[in-house]
Amino acid sequence: MKIVHICISAPYIDGWGYQENLLPKYLQQAGIQNAVIASGNDFPFYLSTQEISDIKAKGENYTIGEVYIKRIKTKRFSTSFLVPFHLMDAIEAIQPDVIFHHNFNCTSLPIAARYAKRNNIPLVVDNHADVLNMSHNRIWAFVYYKLLIGLTCKAIQKTIVKAYGVSHSRCDFIKEYYGIDQKKIDLLPIGADVDIADTIPSKEILRQKYGYQGTDFIVVSGGKMGVEKGTDQLILATERIRKNNPNSRIKLVLFGKIEDEDTLLQAKQSQVVTLFDWCDRIKTLELLKMADVACWPIHHTTLIEDAVAVCTPLIIRKTDTTEHLIEDNGIWIENGSAEAIERAMSLLLNQDEMRKSAMQQGCEKMKNRLSYNTIAEKVVKDIYGSRQ
Repeated sequence: MKIVHICISAPYIDGWGYQENLLPKYLQQAGIQNAVIASGNDFPFYLSTQEISDIKAKGENYTIGEVYIKRIKTKRFSTSFLVPFHLMDAIEAIQPDVIFHHNFNCTSLPIAARYAKRNNIPLVVDNHADVLNMSHNRIWAFVYYKLLIGLTCKAIQKTIVKAYGVSHSRCDFIKEYYGIDQKKIDLLPIGADVDIADTIPSKEILRQKYGYQGTDFIVVSGGKMGVEKGTDQLILATERIRKNNPNSRIKLVLFGKIEDEDTLLQAKQSQVVTLFDWCDRIKTLELLKMADVACWPIHHTTLIEDAVAVCTPLIIRKTDTTEHLIEDNGIWIENGSAEAIERAMSLLLNQDEMRKSAMQQGCEKMKNRLSYNTIAEKVVKDIYGSRQ
């Protein structure tokens, strides 16, 4: 079997840890040929000039591991509207047995569907959009999601064999906005990169490396941070625990970028906070693994799946985007307030050994459930099932 992944709506960045990078890698390890078609000239603003130059220097055709990468020209007209050129030529040159189209759109998706229908091969599509991350311009949101993509999906619905949402809310979005038949919709969560996670040293070694003691109770959070992400409330909750229990040895590690000045000042002035800038993939996993708990009080981030990969317990808010991420591996909070975070952290801080052991077992179970090995296995089963 040969699968081509079309990554036009969202960028494919060499060496990163997004689903578009990891799913082809793990499918390749399962014995399936994989190719990726992505833009060769449109890159996100947060990439440095050097990073973009390094990608372009590889040319239009190269491999990462054993995954073949094909770069084509595209033209961007808005944040979500990207037009590809010569996409059909690229697909025909690869001659796939399956097309996996990452994200629904109205430009590359109909081209993929045309090839799939003409060659009688499965077309699967995943969805990363929901009402939280869609355009806040109501007119454009209606025109783009309901009309352009909705009409596209109506025209090609018979060709699509599986429509995945990476969370329950994003499964609902497929049905409500795109009109896809419920029978074709299924959850395919963002996975855990267990291969790289298993190369990270032990918690004890990491604490020595970063200057922490075994008796410290370390809370970690990261990514884009600030008031909108509840980082201010997380800092406040940690400070309250330290004040009420000076012997708790609680520490808060924050890494990434704090986007508002008030929260940045709050973090810098706090006696419990250690700040790190943006980290590479290895350092990110190291900071997550050395912690006793990882907390994101309001919104989902793929760093949650990274925490799952290194078996760190979670404190997160239960929403349609996160409800599949905790079973016995953490604590839900009802909101992002300092009071809710403090209660959850106190429960973990005061656990006896039996409860700690049970939570670690829960972390291992969730790691196995979200492993990209498990995700890749599901994709293969669904594809073979569609052929019967």
